[in-house]
Amino acid sequence: MKKCDELTNKPVREPNLAEFEAVLSKFQNWAKEAGVTEADIDEAIKTVRKNKRKA
Repeated sequence: MKKCDELTNKPVREPNLAEFEAVLSKFQNWAKEAGVTEADIDEAIKTVRKNKRKA
């Protein structure tokens, strides 16, 4: 059996909103301390998408 023929069905669990907000808050604090700007994130996304198209 080829790898592409394998399929796993797993239930998708809706994330707990409080848990998500806690992780988001930690990330935002880290980004602020590290000096990461919104423009940095936009550029990182653009770079990853560009590299993905090349592959």
